[in-house]
Amino acid sequence: MHKACKIVAKVLITVGFLGMASCETELDVINQTSDLPVVWGLIDPADSVYNIRIQKSFCGKGNAADMAKIYDSIYFDSLNVFMELRYAPDKNMVGIYAGQDWYGEWDMAGDLIHRVRLNRTQVNSKETGFFNYDPYRIYQTHSDEFRIRGKVYLTDPGYWTVPQGQGYFVRVTIENPKTGQTTVATTPFVDMPNILIPRKAFTLNLYDRENSKIIWQDHGWFYDSQIQFYYIEFTDHEEIKSVGWRITGINRTRVEIPVMEFYSYTATPFGENLLGHVGAEIKDSPDVIWRKFSHIDYSIVAAPEFVKEYLDSYFISADHAGQPTTNVTNGNGLFALIARNGRSGFHLDFNSRDSLSRGRFTKHLKFVKW
Repeated sequence: MHKACKIVAKVLITVGFLGMASCETELDVINQTSDLPVVWGLIDPADSVYNIRIQKSFCGKGNAADMAKIYDSIYFDSLNVFMELRYAPDKNMVGIYAGQDWYGEWDMAGDLIHRVRLNRTQVNSKETGFFNYDPYRIYQTHSDEFRIRGKVYLTDPGYWTVPQGQGYFVRVTIENPKTGQTTVATTPFVDMPNILIPRKAFTLNLYDRENSKIIWQDHGWFYDSQIQFYYIEFTDHEEIKSVGWRITGINRTRVEIPVMEFYSYTATPFGENLLGHVGAEIKDSPDVIWRKFSHIDYSIVAAPEFVKEYLDSYFISADHAGQPTTNVTNGNGLFALIARNGRSGFHLDFNSRDSLSRGRFTKHLKFVKW
């Protein structure tokens, strides 16, 4: 007989995937045991540290909100957590990461190439929130132990390399010695966005639309991207601050040539609407004497298509009658490799700074032109 389980999720994913912040979602799912894990992990191979969070689902009678404040109700007593590089040469990776067959029995397939056990560690700098936050438990390994940066580095036999490509994927395997249950999740490698324009940062004219474009290419992934606007705020002291927002209106075009096909993406985030975002994101204060523009950065994050499916369903599916949207077998949550690229250090020309100082969107924010 199945029991109704309640998962209350408030997640702060610290790897920096754009647009993913703390949220609260309540839903009922069907599961036999309270030992069903919820897995959270977005791994950028370019990072030096790889973190995964694993927590319990809340099942049966009782208030899930109260249980979330109890350390033993959130975390498992003991888990064996492994990150694995695997190879399945007979698999069509395009079909898998496009969502056609990226879950289920395929999770158990593939030849094991390299495996590392993640260490359980405590983090005490997590911001306060719904869940118990002191200590904050994660499972962690480092890039010098699990070598997937650039190329996949193998340590046995000898020291050699295998290029990333079709058939290679990363799997997390979670073994629960208490129940004997194994939870797995797999993810393909993700291409870094190839930014064609601009090649480097330059001085922006917000009214020159043609020179305000971002263009990048790849073989087709889900994207999220963000502008970060930095400024100096002076009250009784100077302080560097920033505000950010997602880039919208990204146009995607499929390009076919005789030997290959790829996708081209175009966005125009640096127009006059940038000032509208600044005016909406910065909250004025009577304590502020003046503000001064510093610089603008932007970043693009690529992820497998199933990450979009997960985000579109508000982190966990609201489909109470079926399985939550997840790529985790014998569990819930999200595990995926991502890739980042971007440009930093854009400045504004005099006319754009003048609009920042006196324009209708931002004149109340006391920006100076110098």
